[in-house]
Amino acid sequence: MNGLKRRLNRLLCGESFILAAADHGQFAGVPEGLEDIESYVREVEKLDVDGIILNPGIASLIDEFDCRKSLIVRVTHAGSALSGDIENTKYFLEPEEALRIGADGVIVMGIVGQKCDSEALHGLSKAIWEYRRYGIPVIAEMLPYRKEEYFSKKVIADISRIGAELGANIVKTNITDDYEYVIKSCPVPVIIAGGEKTKDFFSSLEEAAAAGAAGAAIGRNLYLEKDKPTFIKKTREVFGRR
Repeated sequence: MNGLKRRLNRLLCGESFILAAADHGQFAGVPEGLEDIESYVREVEKLDVDGIILNPGIASLIDEFDCRKSLIVRVTHAGSALSGDIENTKYFLEPEEALRIGADGVIVMGIVGQKCDSEALHGLSKAIWEYRRYGIPVIAEMLPYRKEEYFSKKVIADISRIGAELGANIVKTNITDDYEYVIKSCPVPVIIAGGEKTKDFFSSLEEAAAAGAAGAAIGRNLYLEKDKPTFIKKTREVFGRR
C-alpha cells in the first residue's frame, strides 16, 4: 500500500466523511460566526466531525489539534469579496509547507466555465499532481463560474468528472436534483458543499446521502448554528440511514 492510498483510506475509513469548513476568511475576511477563529477551532475539536478545513495561516497558528481529526489545508486562493474576483484561482502553497503545517490532506479550488478556464484548470491539475507526488490526498472543490449553473445537474456532473479526470482523490461540489447522476458519473468519492445557511439543509443532505455521497463539508450551516453538537449528531444520523 502506498502513502497516498494509506492516507486516503484514513480520511474515508468511517461511515461518512464530515468536515467542518472554516476557510471562508481567505475570501470574505471576517465572516459572521468566525470572528474568533481560534475559539471556533477549539469548539470543532469537541464535535463528532472527522476534520476541519483551514487556510494555512490559521493552521500554522494552532499549536495543537486533536490528532484523531484530520487537518485539511486550502492551498489555492482567488480574489476577495471586496472585488468579487473568483475566476482567477491561484495555487500558492507548496507540498513541503503543507507537510510542515501538519496537513493530512489539501483542498484546491476549481472554477470552471469562465472565458479561458484552461488557466484555472492548469493550476488545478498542477496542484493535484504535485501533492500526489508527496502522497498527500487532494480534494478538488469544483464549482461553476456562472451562478445560474450552481445547481444544474449536468453542469455539476461535468465539472465533478473534470476534477476526477485531472486526478483529484475526492470531489467537493454542490447538491443538485437527481444527485445519483452526479455520483454515478464521478469515479471518485463526492462530498457535498454545505452552502449558505438554510432551513432546507437536512432535506438536501438526505438526498445526497441516499444518492451515495461520501459526506459533507459544512461551513456556514455549522458555524452559525447555536447547538452544534446536536447539528452534527443529526448529520451523522442522516448518513447512517442510507
